[in-house]
Amino acid sequence: PYGNPGRWLNDRLAAGAKLIVIDPPRSEVAKRAHIHLAIRPGTDAAVLAAMLRVMLEEGLYERDFAAAHVDGVERLRAAVDRFTPGAAARLADIDADQLVEAARIIGATRRGYVMAGTGPNMSGAGTLIEYLMQDIQTLAGHWLRAGETIRHPGVLAAALEAKAQVAPPIPAYGFGGPMHARGVANTAAGMPIPALPDGMLVEGPNR
Repeated sequence: PYGNPGRWLNDRLAAGAKLIVIDPPRSEVAKRAHIHLAIRPGTDAAVLAAMLRVMLEEGLYERDFAAAHVDGVERLRAAVDRFTPGAAARLADIDADQLVEAARIIGATRRGYVMAGTGPNMSGAGTLIEYLMQDIQTLAGHWLRAGETIRHPGVLAAALEAKAQVAPPIPAYGFGGPMHARGVANTAAGMPIPALPDGMLVEGPNR
């Protein structure tokens, strides 16, 4: 939602989109949701894993897309198998039927968006949550195909030459030189914020 997120959301809802919000408080956005899962803070990963389990168990994913472009579906199925809707719902203190309904909506929809905000992304499980969302997006086939419009090709950066191809896996963390403090290195989300104070206070050059 570049530019004006409120208008973007209004346009999507007016066009018939269904909004699912996973957020502890009943925010202004949550009030407009078709399904609001008011989960207990810190249970995002379990809820997303349960949604993936429903999609895989009920075959609610784009099988042709997955067969052509996805590796590891069976490994993913095994990884999320213990996250039943009932178990995840009890952990998150939400209704299991609503969790299943949300997963069915996403799994049956071939055009959609799954995105997270500050809360889950800055939690201890932020990287895991992002990967689980990528799994949901990919199984549902929520990616542009050849010939479709790219709505944000970039203005101030170099022109984007888009290609209809699958990007190979890339490292999530541990690339680039290590920091003077703690020895941690860069991640796909940027440098690790908790190490910043130590990096500032370490004795020696380049601090």
